[in-house]
Parts: sequence; C-alpha cells; structure tokens
Amino acid sequence: MCIHSPVCRDAVVYKTSLIYYTPFGWTILSTGGDHKPITYPNIHLLYTQVTRYEYPGVLKLIVDSFRYSLCVSKDKIFCVVPTGDDNDTSPSGARLEVYDLLAQYWRPLNYVPTLLYAEEDGNVIGFFADKHLNSLDQVDVKTLNAT
Repeated sequence: MCIHSPVCRDAVVYKTSLIYYTPFGWTILSTGGDHKPITYPNIHLLYTQVTRYEYPGVLKLIVDSFRYSLCVSKDKIFCVVPTGDDNDTSPSGARLEVYDLLAQYWRPLNYVPTLLYAEEDGNVIGFFADKHLNSLDQVDVKTLNAT
C-alpha cells in the first residue's frame, strides 16, 4: 500500500523497489509495501524549504512547471530538485543530488541537468537546457555533443 502518493510522473525502479518524489521528499516503496523516506533525518530540513549551510531549500510542490528527474546507477540515486529561498513559490534554481543507497548518505553535484538517464553500463547522461548531453561522473563531466 502506498502511504504517500507521488507528486509527479518521474519514478525509477531499483532492484525490487520503486523510488519516487512525495510532498515530504524522496521515498522508496518496496514490493512488500514497506515505505522508507530517504531524506529523513539527513536532509529533511532542506525538503521543508529551509535554507541550510548555504544550500537553498527544496520547494515543496512544483508539479506543473518542474520535472523531478531521477535515475539509478551503481547503487546511487541521481535526482534533480527545484530550489528557492524560504518564501519562494516558484523555483529560482535547481540542484542535482546524489544518494548512495548502500552507504546511505547524500551529496550535491554542481550540475543542473533538466533530465537524467542511466545507461546499462552505469554511465549517467544529463540533458541540459543548452541542448548539450553530458556524461556525469564522480570525477568530471564529459560533453557528448560537438559544437
């Protein structure tokens, strides 16, 4: 049974679970019905639209104007979230966050793709607003388009 409904169409399957975005942050729903919010307790304040340590908070519900893109690669969730100041109602930016499913910690990446895709070999492709495709990596970003 789904305790918290998704707020967008973006979701991804990881092993036997479904990962999706709720009004309370990212959630893992297993086939047995177990519900696990993964933003709590580490970064849950950011997901209540509170700026912390110079990171703008994540806006709660921007369903029609923002795509909560995500993918899973090498036991890590790559996800894009809208950001803004404490009283914003429309996004003033976005952030790419990575959650390590094994070590259970979050980290930001300094790229803001509009869509994400994980290839079978584990490579993560970011689709950017400037019409470039980049291969996202822990070490660097490789531009795939020739301009």
